[in-house]
Amino acid sequence: MADLDKEQTTLNLYIQKMAEHPLLSPEEEKELARKAKEGDKEALKNLLKETSVLLLMLQKTLWDGVFPLQTL
Repeated sequence: MADLDKEQTTLNLYIQKMAEHPLLSPEEEKELARKAKEGDKEALKNLLKETSVLLLMLQKTLWDGVFPLQTL
């Protein structure tokens, strides 16, 4: 049980940190996607990070209770 509480606390802290991060504009997202497609590993890393932020925000605002965070 303690492991589950620790996991939930860690997840909540991560969500709080990510919620402070602004989402990409459509132009920024397209630019990162273009660079990632050309092989830029840093752009790919940033694009994946930004996508995870968006998924977390959607989960908390739209899907809370439908999809547990651990499934994302």
